Amino acid sequence: MKPILVITGETFSYGIGMFVRSFLPGYPVLYAETMGKALEYIFKTKVELVVMNVYAYSEDDHFMIKFLRRAQPEVRILIFSHNDDETIEEQYLNAGVNCFLSKKMTTDEYQLAIDNLMNNETRETEGEHTTINKIKYE
Repeated sequence: MKPILVITGETFSYGIGMFVRSFLPGYPVLYAETMGKALEYIFKTKVELVVMNVYAYSEDDHFMIKFLRRAQPEVRILIFSHNDDETIEEQYLNAGVNCFLSKKMTTDEYQLAIDNLMNNETRETEGEHTTINKIKYE
């Protein structure tokens, strides 16, 4: 089973990894607290899923997403964000991520989204706690 790579510069990376692991038991989880460490993993290891913890869209994130797509075209990319602004969401989806999830969603909504992502299903869901959570899979 290919691992899940969690990329975040915050101490929350382990919490996010454990959270995602609770939905995907059996997958090993790798943690990268810097872009450099994430790139090391991408060069050495095929990964199933990349999870990025973000607040606002940045050029560094855009670069990382484009790099991930070139290095491992089949990798699934999931964004967790405190910011559920549709503009930021659209920027990430247009940059090539598969799934954008607001941290304001319910556990059931996360479960549905992650299940759909891992099964390559396309969905749009209206979240109870967010205006819209688009989930785009390529």
